[in-house]
This record gives sequence, structure tokens and C-alpha cells, in this order.
Amino acid sequence: MIKNIAKKSLAVALLAGIGFAAVAQERVYVIDQRDAVATSG
Repeated sequence: MIKNIAKKSLAVALLAGIGFAAVAQERVYVIDQRDAVATSG
């Protein structure tokens, strides 16, 4: 019973991590307040 819960918890944690990584990779560039790509002066 405890092993089953631990396996499910691990699976949920891995899926959450994969989801976060997918969201984090959508934005490669820094976006400013105007929703434009920030560039140096």
C-alpha cells in the first residue's frame, strides 16, 4: 500500500517537473513590459 502511494507520488512529481520544463522553454528571450524582446541599448 505505501509502496503504491510512493510510486504514484513520484510519478506525479515527475510529470509536474516535465510540465514546468515545457513551460519554461517557451520563452527563450527576455520580454519587457511592452511584451517585446528586450535588447541592449
